[in-house]
Amino acid sequence: MEKLRERISDNDKVFRETLYQLLKSVVFPSCKEDNQGPFNSMMMVYIFNATTHLAGDVRLMAFKFFDLVVQHYPSSFSLYAEKA
Repeated sequence: MEKLRERISDNDKVFRETLYQLLKSVVFPSCKEDNQGPFNSMMMVYIFNATTHLAGDVRLMAFKFFDLVVQHYPSSFSLYAEKA
């Protein structure tokens, strides 16, 4: 998963969309929320990084990844909301 999350800000739009679909349909549904603390923390780092990318389509896709994390792991979102 380390290599996949690094690709959230990949310049290839098709790859990002494929990664999103993979996370949405296979990875996130098969993972339990209580075991995802470190994984989600690092995932959020890459998502937040992608929101500052120079390419607009990468930034927009970052918010889709963020929404996906919020949908599958709402407790992860509350951790970041409390820090803000």
